[in-house]
Amino acid sequence: MEVVTRKLDDRLTLQIPQNFASELGFEPGTEVSVTTLGGTIIIRPARQPNLLDKLLEQVDESNLHGETSTGPASGREEW
Repeated sequence: MEVVTRKLDDRLTLQIPQNFASELGFEPGTEVSVTTLGGTIIIRPARQPNLLDKLLEQVDESNLHGETSTGPASGREEW
């Protein structure tokens, strides 16, 4: 598919066809990462926050559990 670039203020813009945007989950305001590689423009969703950090934000006293026994040491483990 071919599209045309347009001038907007002092920038050159490129419209992403709706079927591509829908496939990638892009909506107005979606942050993207734009890079080039060997004369090709690569557009990806912006890097998402670390999933572990997101999950840890949800830990509180109501969902925190105690230690779990896994049995006696079977090698050189030190506790």
